[in-house]
Amino acid sequence: MDKKEMPILTLLQEIQSGTVDPRDINKEIRQQVVETLTCEGSNVPQVAQILKVSDKTIRRDLFDIKDRNAFSPSVEEAKKLIGDMRMKAEAHRSYLMRLARIQNSSVSERSLAEYYSWKVTKELIEKLQSLGYLPLVPHKIAADIYHHDEDDAETLGELRDELTVLESIAQKDGILDSGLKDKIEFLRLKIEKAEIGKNIIDINERNEEANDE
Repeated sequence: MDKKEMPILTLLQEIQSGTVDPRDINKEIRQQVVETLTCEGSNVPQVAQILKVSDKTIRRDLFDIKDRNAFSPSVEEAKKLIGDMRMKAEAHRSYLMRLARIQNSSVSERSLAEYYSWKVTKELIEKLQSLGYLPLVPHKIAADIYHHDEDDAETLGELRDELTVLESIAQKDGILDSGLKDKIEFLRLKIEKAEIGKNIIDINERNEEANDE
């Protein structure tokens, strides 16, 4: 078989067995072998010894490989990576759920599998939220606070109640960490500030009405 058409792993086996002299392969094929070996954990001196070239040559090959594999920010590439992450997360979750259903496993083993299955789902949702693929409810509330009608006391009350409900749900689901607590407290302070501002406006209006009389 021509070395250009030979699978890299097969070629590598031929090189290591001595059937193929690595000095006979061209630069393109050599760099494919270098990439395979480094991905498997071999360092520069080890790769250089296998391919019978200098360490400097391998470092140049690695520089070319990194340059070739580099890519610029792309919306389409991001969508593909997110889709791949979501697919793998679902595969891991399904596998963990299957482990949790094994009858001869202990209760603790099944419980642990259930827990990690939920953890995979939770962290996927959080990652999609952080990347903007899913809404963050606290962000929505914050937007409502910043853009609300300050004369509408009912709106502020509803926001405060909704924030309390969200806090209870987060605590029940076990996701009420320190970061989320800080966000909720910040939003609660914004609501209180808005309510104080409205009260000040009401007092000023009453004073003005009293003075007009």
